[in-house]
Amino acid sequence: MVALNFQTPDVYMQLNMGKFEYNCGSGYLLKPDFMRRPDRTFDPFSESPVDGVIAAHCSVRVISGQFLTDRKIGTYVEVEMYGLPTDTIRKEHKTKVIPANGLNPVYSEAPFVFRKVVLPELAVLRFAVYDENGKQLGQRILPLDGLQAGYRHISLRSDTNQTMVLAPTLFVHIVIKTYVPDELSGLVDALADPRAYLSEQKKRQEALAHMGVDDSDIVEVPAGKAAMTKGKVLQKTNGSAANLLSE
Repeated sequence: MVALNFQTPDVYMQLNMGKFEYNCGSGYLLKPDFMRRPDRTFDPFSESPVDGVIAAHCSVRVISGQFLTDRKIGTYVEVEMYGLPTDTIRKEHKTKVIPANGLNPVYSEAPFVFRKVVLPELAVLRFAVYDENGKQLGQRILPLDGLQAGYRHISLRSDTNQTMVLAPTLFVHIVIKTYVPDELSGLVDALADPRAYLSEQKKRQEALAHMGVDDSDIVEVPAGKAAMTKGKVLQKTNGSAANLLSE
């Protein structure tokens, strides 16, 4: 059970309204499968993946805003993630302030990356627009499992989650992928684009041959080895190649 102050339209009320809006405001949402099964236990404070649930990777690039305010004032955007304690990221991702333009500011920020979302079904993204004085101009709460990747216009709402007169929107680019540990990223890239991978391998072999190093001299070092956790080591086999560590 959750206690909320319905008289104060704060972030927690906005999260509640945004989450339950996903089901057409019916007032009910089905719990994730692992929370409904009696043979499973769930620790909300765990940082490890939940059994049977695939973690997600999400990035959001805020490109521009439309009709954020009719005043000639600076604006900026914050993007936050709420969910499990390990998934919650607040006050870390915000754009620069675009001065004197509340009508059509262009942010063109680098993507805000949420590298690992352990439980996507319970995670929500919060977009909030503020003026240069820190006053909120609009917000929107969107469940992560209801988002579609690509270029999207996000309609903003008021503090009470109501539509606004100017119908302000944010133009963003969203990428949602399966989370891949760092030690497996090379394998996944190779499977996703084998031609590019083979091309890179060929260039690498040519560069090594130019250095007088045979490709068979290279030994892969498993992640976690002390003092050799990154890169590849060129082992000395015939005296022609020195022991090299490359990033």
